[in-house]
Amino acid sequence: MVLAIAVVPIGFPIAALLGGRYIIPGLKIMLALVFVLLAGPWAWAAVSGELFPPRLSVESGHIWLDKDFLPLREIRLEEIGGLRYDRSDECYILYDKQGKTLAKFSTRDEGGSRFMNFLTGHGITLPK
Repeated sequence: MVLAIAVVPIGFPIAALLGGRYIIPGLKIMLALVFVLLAGPWAWAAVSGELFPPRLSVESGHIWLDKDFLPLREIRLEEIGGLRYDRSDECYILYDKQGKTLAKFSTRDEGGSRFMNFLTGHGITLPK
């Protein structure tokens, strides 16, 4: 069993790539499928901006949302409908007037407490 665990991850790709006519073509298809199944979710998360959590920042009185490779988006104070604390994720959720989530943040994050102070300074607080 130990030999199989040691040989299969190395031997399978080598046999599929260098085996030539002696290896069944299905082995090359299986190698491609394994690669897609391993790398696909990571690539999709990177492209969709979900690989790393979004970062909130406050600069000159404006709230900016930065999501990986996507451009910065400004969250206007007029859009903000409220703030609530989510116990399951242990984070704060900022939502708009229709109840749609604008951003999630934690006061433990870098700049999170400064962001919370900015919101409370503008009258956006947790409901009682």
